Amino acid sequence: EHGEQVATIIGGLREVKVGAGADVELGAELGRAGRTLDGAAVVTFHAAHGRALVDPRGLLAGKAALRKAPRSHKSRG
Repeated sequence: EHGEQVATIIGGLREVKVGAGADVELGAELGRAGRTLDGAAVVTFHAAHGRALVDPRGLLAGKAALRKAPRSHKSRG
């Protein structure tokens, strides 16, 4: 949770270096990327505002405004 009902989820890690809810510094290593069957690194990053998924690029760019995520960014549960 990042406050103001914003939460992020990182998936696909094969090794996690921080726990849920931990405070982390900018640039901190969160874990190690998992691999697909062909050996390619894979990590997913999702953001939510309240109960709605939002485009995480706004968070990464430091923008205050959050937009709803395009369909291609919704998780497939």
